[in-house]
Amino acid sequence: MAAFYGGRTRPTMLGSAILMLQARRSAAQGRILLGRLAREGVVRNNAIFFAGSVGAGVFGYVFHFAIGRLLGPASYSIVASAVSAVYILTLPCLIVQLVAARFTSVAIAKNDASALAPLARLLTIVSLVVGGVVALAIWLGAGWFASFLQLSDHRVVAILTVSTLLGMLVATNRGLLQGLRRFGALSVNLLADTSSRVVIGVVLVLAGVGPLGAVAAVIAGPAIAYLQSLTVVRRLPGGAPRRMIQIIDVARYAAPTAAAVFGVTYLFNIDVVLARHYLSASQAGIYAAGAVLARVVYFLGLTIAGVMFPEVA
Repeated sequence: MAAFYGGRTRPTMLGSAILMLQARRSAAQGRILLGRLAREGVVRNNAIFFAGSVGAGVFGYVFHFAIGRLLGPASYSIVASAVSAVYILTLPCLIVQLVAARFTSVAIAKNDASALAPLARLLTIVSLVVGGVVALAIWLGAGWFASFLQLSDHRVVAILTVSTLLGMLVATNRGLLQGLRRFGALSVNLLADTSSRVVIGVVLVLAGVGPLGAVAAVIAGPAIAYLQSLTVVRRLPGGAPRRMIQIIDVARYAAPTAAAVFGVTYLFNIDVVLARHYLSASQAGIYAAGAVLARVVYFLGLTIAGVMFPEVA
């Protein structure tokens, strides 16, 4: 009997030893990977971008809570639905940012920094054209938008038209910063955007402008962020690039990117817009406040993807 149990013990001990060796090997590989990421600045960049994104997120939540507190549920629902409409209408902004980050990181990897200035000009032109088309469509459909969102003040729709243009322009420069792995400058840009929204929105609401003032702050933030980003983008190296990035290359990459961005952003914002349409004003405001809180987990995880994207592009 002892021999029998002893015979069963040997394979068990051998299996345990193999598992221990595999665990040590995996741990060693993990340490090597972490060391490599640390040397390449990935860990540092992620920490910087995480801190900047959290700070921007805090300002974003402060904006919603402050405006909601000052206006009350009914008036706040106008602001919340307008903000969600901005996110949906500016879907091309996220596409442009990803395209800019991808082609910038590829140019840097190929030691072709001279291609960045032409890329910035190309994407700026694309942003103006696409943003102008979207803005024109919103302007022509102002009555429908106002009716769907139950807006008595059509000036809110006019602000939405401006937001598309500003959003496209600032997205181009943010994509360049992301592709250049300048996450410190990108974090400062995000903080300039969201902090400006809080200050301008609260001041305008306290001044008696009401929901219109809060919605105006939503475009004032990107405008300030765009001006701040120009100080960085203007320092792009000149010279003749080894290979010009063609519009067909951008379009080929943007097509599948658009599908992914549309799916995610649409699902995360359409509920607040529909709540404004189908619920009463006070109910829509309460729902919007809950929706803002529910998104925090999702947006915190985006920093890792934002840092890793130019590394793997």
